[in-house]
Amino acid sequence: MNFSNRKKLVVASTILFINFLFTSCGAIVKSAAVKEMTVEKNAIPADFGAGNTTLICVLKGRNSRDNYMRKHIKNIYKGKYEFVLESDLNSSKYSDKNTYRFLFDYDAGSTSSVGHNNVTGRTEAMSLPTSSYYIKDRKNDKIYHSNFSSGFFSKLIQAYVINMEKVRLQNQ
Repeated sequence: MNFSNRKKLVVASTILFINFLFTSCGAIVKSAAVKEMTVEKNAIPADFGAGNTTLICVLKGRNSRDNYMRKHIKNIYKGKYEFVLESDLNSSKYSDKNTYRFLFDYDAGSTSSVGHNNVTGRTEAMSLPTSSYYIKDRKNDKIYHSNFSSGFFSKLIQAYVINMEKVRLQNQ
């Protein structure tokens, strides 16, 4: 095998390994998040979905986060919902806190790490973006945090929505 083919094989193997690593980590994050984002862990209100309410799903103009919010809500959540840009939350349309009682949103954060860069031979710090999702009961002005954050925001949204739908169905 010549050098060029060996290099292609190494690159392909590395890409496959990284893909496997991220897929596996995403599944682990989702599984852990489903266990944490519950009524019992105070991440979902016990009366979530009861009555004739419409869930506000906050969009912030960040394409990938907004796209995953839309995807998981549309595919999993069967109650009433509206996607609302954060800048439109204070419009008179959403002032009825009985109809638009619950809001689904996130806080952005980051986690820092220090490690050795084998290429440069230096110790380097890096910061990775994370998200922590929550439900706000607008009527009672109470926030239900999941206390679970991760860079795998799609998996966090999916896990939260799975549990929100379970609670909503129980309250019908």
